[in-house]
Amino acid sequence: MKNRRSTRGVYKAIDQIPTEDLLARLSPAARRRYLDSVLADDFSAFVMKVFETVSPGDEFRPNWHIDGVTYAAELVIDGKIKRLITTVPPRHLKSIIFSVALPAFLLGQDPTKRIICVSYSNELAIKHAIDFRAVMTSDWYRRVFPKTKVSREKDTQYETMTTARGYRYATSLGGTLTGRGADLIVLDDPQKPEEALSEAHRNSAGQWFDTTLLSRLDSKSEGAVVMVMQRLHEDDLAGRLLEKGGWELLKIAAIAEQEERITVGRRRIHKRTAGTVIDSRRESLEDLEHLRQSMGELFFSAQYQQEPIPLAGNLIKAEWFKQYDVAPTYSYNDVFSKQVRALGQSGDLLLAISTSGNSANVMEAIHAAHDRQMGVIALTGKKGGKMAGVLGPNDVHICVPADRTARIQEVHLLCLHCMCDAIDCLLLGVE
Repeated sequence: MKNRRSTRGVYKAIDQIPTEDLLARLSPAARRRYLDSVLADDFSAFVMKVFETVSPGDEFRPNWHIDGVTYAAELVIDGKIKRLITTVPPRHLKSIIFSVALPAFLLGQDPTKRIICVSYSNELAIKHAIDFRAVMTSDWYRRVFPKTKVSREKDTQYETMTTARGYRYATSLGGTLTGRGADLIVLDDPQKPEEALSEAHRNSAGQWFDTTLLSRLDSKSEGAVVMVMQRLHEDDLAGRLLEKGGWELLKIAAIAEQEERITVGRRRIHKRTAGTVIDSRRESLEDLEHLRQSMGELFFSAQYQQEPIPLAGNLIKAEWFKQYDVAPTYSYNDVFSKQVRALGQSGDLLLAISTSGNSANVMEAIHAAHDRQMGVIALTGKKGGKMAGVLGPNDVHICVPADRTARIQEVHLLCLHCMCDAIDCLLLGVE
């Protein structure tokens, strides 16, 4: 698109008259024509009107992140970006902007455009298609874009076609696209959180994108592909594409981890300081920290911080390792307790294993854990040994009543497998 101006530019062009004063001077018909002209040219204003249409009764709260996302979409509209990935936490208007407003705006500008929209499920794809159709058939849209008309020939829950043969076609990841061409492809949350944890599903999604979806672009050089999602895994579809290169990335974390400069308009930059949230009216820092605790670092880091970490990276951290000019000296009895004192935090659990229950270094680790207000799960044998006498009332003691070390170790191993299975269920939701 050419010669589009922002709302601010339109206002300034009319003798610098403040918006409220300008509208007050116009007749009702002239005011409507003026506002319609703004909606036809300014995507940000168009998004606000779309929100009013698909979320009646909800309050639209302008914020810098909406400006940043809509500006990125404007660059796609103008042809300045051909490949865009936008990663945003859940419930921040990304679907309304990219799956509903962007296709409607493009078809308003050019009713011959062909657009394919992809979501992770048919139900979600249909939901976005219904919202899109509500915009296209609204009185205000038909007034703003009188040349764009919905064709009676094709108006279904998956496809809305214009009389000029352009369309918006909705499908789910892995769907059939035979015979479909596109000027724009929009992928909106193409993967489910639980499915993204499966390597087989990630491979299938990547193969479908490479071999089926990309081939639908009518022009590989001029066609555009937009992906908007919350990150789910380091090897999710966004991660794979970013690793290949050639994609513009707009990443918005729920909590800024460092100072950031995010482009939110022409010659407009929003500066974030570390520790600030996207919009405190919606989610405060306290709300997000509580969410982090309930979700766990693994999922919060991916879906809210847009920084997925590998499972191993959630268990072992580089800062745990220390460097010394001179190797520290301590007795063998301290080998475990020093690690507990260095790394243990209140509320953590120490797993203490001793077949005899009398290992001095394990006993010292239990004392260190109690000093750090940590809980203890003790696996012992025979009669529990000295360890049984140092455990607290809130600790767990699993004692194998056998004298043979091999039998004790077999039961300990079974207990460890059960604990690992329980941890998998808590972390990954696997039954």
